[in-house]
Amino acid sequence: MTVTATPGLPPAFDADHYLAANPDLAITRDEAAGHYQRVGRAEGRVASPLALRENLIRLIDDGRSVLEIGPFCDPLLRGPNVAYLDVLDAEQLRARAREIGKDPAQCPAWIDYVGGLEQVRRRFDAVISSHAIEHNPDLIHHLEQVERILEPDGLFCLIIPDKRYCFDHYIAESTIAGVLQAHRDRRGTHSLASVIEHVALTTHNDSARHWAGDHGPSVPPDRAERLRNAISAFDTSGGGYIDVHAWYFTPASFSEIIEALGTLNLTGLEVAGVYDSAQGRNEFCAVLRLAPAARERAVRRAAGDGVIVLQTADAERDAPVLAVSAPNVREYCRRHGLGYESRIGGGVGDTGQAGSSRAALLADLTARGFGGWALCLGADAWFEDLDFDLAAYLAEHGDRAAIVPAPQTGEPEGVALINLGHPLGREWAARSSAVIGDALLIERSGLIDGVHARFVRRPSRDVSAFDSRLNAVAEAVNMVFRRDGRIAVARPSAEEERWTARFAHAGARSLALVEAPVPAARADLLPTIIAAWSAVPRPEETDPLWSDFTEALARQDAEALAAQMAGLGRSGIAQGFLGGARQHKRAQDRVFADRLARWTYDKLLSLAEAVGAVRLENPENGPWGATPQLDPARLFSDIEAVLDANLSPPASIGGYLGIEVGGGRIVHMRMLDAIHAAWRARQIVQCFGPGEGARIAEIGGGAGLIAYYAARLGIGRYHLFDSSAMNVVQAYVLKGSGLDISLPGEPARGLAILDARELGAAKPASIDLLLSVDSLSGMDRPEAIAHLAEARRLGVGYLLSINQEARLADQTPVADLVHLAGGYALVSRHRHWLRAGHVEELYRITISAHGEMRG
Repeated sequence: MTVTATPGLPPAFDADHYLAANPDLAITRDEAAGHYQRVGRAEGRVASPLALRENLIRLIDDGRSVLEIGPFCDPLLRGPNVAYLDVLDAEQLRARAREIGKDPAQCPAWIDYVGGLEQVRRRFDAVISSHAIEHNPDLIHHLEQVERILEPDGLFCLIIPDKRYCFDHYIAESTIAGVLQAHRDRRGTHSLASVIEHVALTTHNDSARHWAGDHGPSVPPDRAERLRNAISAFDTSGGGYIDVHAWYFTPASFSEIIEALGTLNLTGLEVAGVYDSAQGRNEFCAVLRLAPAARERAVRRAAGDGVIVLQTADAERDAPVLAVSAPNVREYCRRHGLGYESRIGGGVGDTGQAGSSRAALLADLTARGFGGWALCLGADAWFEDLDFDLAAYLAEHGDRAAIVPAPQTGEPEGVALINLGHPLGREWAARSSAVIGDALLIERSGLIDGVHARFVRRPSRDVSAFDSRLNAVAEAVNMVFRRDGRIAVARPSAEEERWTARFAHAGARSLALVEAPVPAARADLLPTIIAAWSAVPRPEETDPLWSDFTEALARQDAEALAAQMAGLGRSGIAQGFLGGARQHKRAQDRVFADRLARWTYDKLLSLAEAVGAVRLENPENGPWGATPQLDPARLFSDIEAVLDANLSPPASIGGYLGIEVGGGRIVHMRMLDAIHAAWRARQIVQCFGPGEGARIAEIGGGAGLIAYYAARLGIGRYHLFDSSAMNVVQAYVLKGSGLDISLPGEPARGLAILDARELGAAKPASIDLLLSVDSLSGMDRPEAIAHLAEARRLGVGYLLSINQEARLADQTPVADLVHLAGGYALVSRHRHWLRAGHVEELYRITISAHGEMRG
């Protein structure tokens, strides 16, 4: 490969440096290159300063802006100009460092970006990573993201394991075929093959031994056991991310793969230098830069506000067409780093025409101060050429206010490019009948908005029947994807079908998955909570996820507990109720992150429909497909208005993953479930019980979210029965959110947190409604039946159950439990509004506290 020298970057072979670094060589300068090719490379002789990691780091340690990927407990660079990205936050990195005997004080004090590169929204002069690139399941996607965040003259500096001198020695080098296959599969987690290679086919990691020719046995004596362990780890991961190597490079193979990807236009990065491995080391260094075309695009992006694609649809006719064309449009936007927004109807609650949708979106962009180009598409438009360089095209016409095809210059559903940085462009956006003279370009080249257009196509105007238009768009989009070869069009996998079954609304809008900010830790809340926990006899906690937490409790370490509670959404203990560390890890896979965001939005929309904030669409009659495009902030605000309550999340916790619902508020899907459960409990006691003065008790309350929202909905008497460790979590969440609570051992007040064993000590006739959400069905059967018997003995009026009925070894449907307990009569049973596969049942307890039959 021929590489043009980058200013200030040493070449891969420097004769003067070669002679200086190897004084034992009795050769001339003219002989140096030949010697290196014949002997020196194989001996690991240093031929360039950048063959050594310390010099590569020094290259960019000059005050320029740098993003370091994966610093762990040994950052390559420090300083105010350095930002860090890692899969773990700072506290988790320190905990991990302690686990493996590293100094946690060396970890960065703050991780700027927790997760993947997709969340980075600024550009850097340099990106650097050490022993990280080989972990990315989709190498092409990783390179795309780095390209997107580099300044035009930016450098991507890499320290990469050389598979010949590390534990990957016996694993075959990666090839361009494997890289292309992973990208076509949109691989977000590692394949079974990668897990097997890492667990079962690796050898020792002593680089000195490898350089000496001692690579260890090619077939380890325990290979069969290691193979079984690898398969078991993969099968039990549940589709989650397992941290292994996906790629195995040498300097030559890495260069060849980057060159091939550039030839295929699959990356805008090119090799600026790849430096051979040095004697005794298990790594090589490489520097990538933007290729000329990518650099030009970066320059244009840096000069303006960029491009955003707006796609709109008529609610009566075109929402299903939008669902078919949008994947194509979103893929083009993803590939070229463009923004994308879509809308059905004129606005929230408006089922009007596509033209009013477009006008509303353009007005929103103008109000937000956007000054770039808006590419406006109808629902039936698609990109015929996914590699078309729109940035270059617009750079040639930067003096224009708008570009439209001939002859549909004023058609509201047609294709239009509007320059919102141009005053006449903004005028034309507000009023398409405005006369803007020569500032309007009529594009007559067959580029956009024709049956045979080279860039943006639409079906023939003769295709007016809805089914025919829908089929024409679907066939065209699939043809583009097949021809492109980078996106497989195939039948959904079993996993995808299961995911689809969770959604109540097809074609819902795409939203970003975001992490809730972590509030300040409140160690001051914990002394009384710890004291209450210490005073209650309790069984030993055996769940390993809780070990750090219970150890901190035993030490009465309020600071450590408060830090874990404040970032509860990131903690391992939150796995069952706020996702926790496992959900964060899985969200590194962009496919899972997109699904999680969509699932959360789907629940939000279902909640709005359940409480009556949004009318339920009918597939047989009336408009269809408009509600799945509604703004989440408007939805949440309307839910609050209907329920007459402020439903902001608990202020005491953060770190969980969710969607933004206005005012900087981020909700996790379990919060939406909790709002619904609290609302249903309020409905039931208002209809069947004493109403405002009702006494509600919950068995197994998770983080106390239902209790929190019950208080927000005006329920003043609520008892929460759970394990002693969960009581600590609930007390912190509720007390930290400003609620007045009582703890185990204290006189019970309105909101009381109690050990689960205290249910049997409750006074008869002291509970009107018993609530079980994801608790009774998952308990040991004798324990669950005992709770139901206690409720019957206490004279509880009703049982509201929201549980699953999956046929699992550790699950018993509530219907079976109440049958075994006796004394319960079913009042109602229906599918749950928010949770596919869950059933809501209301039971009336028919035997009083005195053993008498109730009427």
